[in-house]
Formats: sequence, structure tokens, C-alpha cells
Amino acid sequence: MREHDEIVYRGGDGCELVASVGGSGVPLVLLHGGGPDHRMLLPLASLLGERATVILPDIRGFGGSICRDRRLHTWDRYADDVVALLDHLGIDRALVGGCGMGSGIALRAGLTAPDRVGGLVLISPEHKGEQRPTPEEVAWQEGVAEQIRTEGVESGWAGVLPRMPAGMAAMVRDGFVRADAASQAAALGAIASQEPFERIADLSALEMPVLVIPGGDPNHPPELAEAYRGVLRQPLVIPVDMWDGVTDAEGFAPRVAPAIERFLDSEPL
Repeated sequence: MREHDEIVYRGGDGCELVASVGGSGVPLVLLHGGGPDHRMLLPLASLLGERATVILPDIRGFGGSICRDRRLHTWDRYADDVVALLDHLGIDRALVGGCGMGSGIALRAGLTAPDRVGGLVLISPEHKGEQRPTPEEVAWQEGVAEQIRTEGVESGWAGVLPRMPAGMAAMVRDGFVRADAASQAAALGAIASQEPFERIADLSALEMPVLVIPGGDPNHPPELAEAYRGVLRQPLVIPVDMWDGVTDAEGFAPRVAPAIERFLDSEPL
């Protein structure tokens, strides 16, 4: 099994982005949630490394993928970054997945580049399509983004972390030291009112197999997995106890790894 190596590549617009690559086997891109960076998924990648070549990007705006221009944060651009990463690595087709925000990017990539995405892994999905955030919710997230920009990452997240499961909050907190405040603020502010797809019914266009691991908190409601199941052509929904007693990334990894291994056993690519 290859240890994880840091790589630098460029998005379609020339933005310099970073990722970590390790393991051996079927290529699997996994995108972190909105707040941490790719390091939240390193323990999971280690568990999957004998079954898959696990590719962990820092989403633009987070970690080492600096992008301070709010105009350059859209779901299409995030999906294009996934394709640019595959191009950089010389990979024609891969499994693509993610947690929370990362699951939205995976869905957008599946919709816009289906020839490059052989299967999807959606961990704790949060996006509801036509059920847009309310003006109050948008204003709240934009306020968080502005506080991050003006007062720093730790200050901006101070009012958000208590709303999260302990393990999720720990992963966000771990990324503070590697975060660029202006970059993260640009990302969180830009996507406050955006969705990666217009309607949940749009997901019926996805012909590839899709693993859905339901979320377990108010921002990632478990019932959303059933809404996805109702429209996906090849869904595999596997509920797991994701957060009870979990305090960090090392505890999170073994909760979700068996479901992904089961999906890999089905040879979706």
C-alpha cells in the first residue's frame, strides 16, 4: 500500500490546489466537509488503502487550496476541480464521494461529468435542491463567513461548533491551524445560497451506482437519504451510527469504512 503523498495541481481556471494520494486499487476521490480539510479523512483513507487508491483533495477555499475570490466558488467550479485532479493523475474514471459539502460536490461532478464518475459515495449528505435555505439561514452563514474574514477562523466558528456532534466539531477545529481565513470566508459566503442541483428529482439522471450513508444531525438529516433513494437509479443506502461516542477523525473512520468496503465489493466502477 502506498503511503499518502501530497501533490499540487491546478483547477481549470489555473487556481493552485492540493491533494493527498495513497493506497492501491480502484481510484476513489473523497472530499471533506465544509470546515475541515482533507486531513479529516486520512484515518478513513488508511482503512481503505488496501482496497482503493484514495485521493483526498483540499476543496478550494479550505486547507492548502487557497482561493480568496468569492466569484470563483461555485458548484460547477468545484466539480471541475475534481475533473482537473483526475486529469492531473491520468485517471479516466473514478469513484467520487464526500462528506456534507463534499457529497454535494460529488453529486455535481456526477451530473456534469458522468463519463468520469463511475460511482458515488455520499456520506452525511445535506443538500435538498429545491428546498433552498431561508433568507435568515443565508444571512446567518454569510455572517459566519464575514466573522471568519474579519476576526479569524476560530472566532468565526465559535458559535457554530456547539451545534455540531462532538466528533464533527473536533475535525473542524483540527483544521484551524491550516486554514486561510479569507479563503474559507469566500467559500462559505459564496455557497450560502447555492445548491449543487436544482431539484432532488434531478438526481434521477445519475446512472451510476450510488452509496448513501445517511447523516445523523439536523444539518445532515437522515431522512434526506430516503429522498435520494426515491429518485436514484442504483441506490445503496447503509445507515450507520456515525457520531454516538465519536470524538475525532480516528473514531469516525471505522464507523463509515465498512459501508464503503461493502460498496467496493460490488465493483461499482
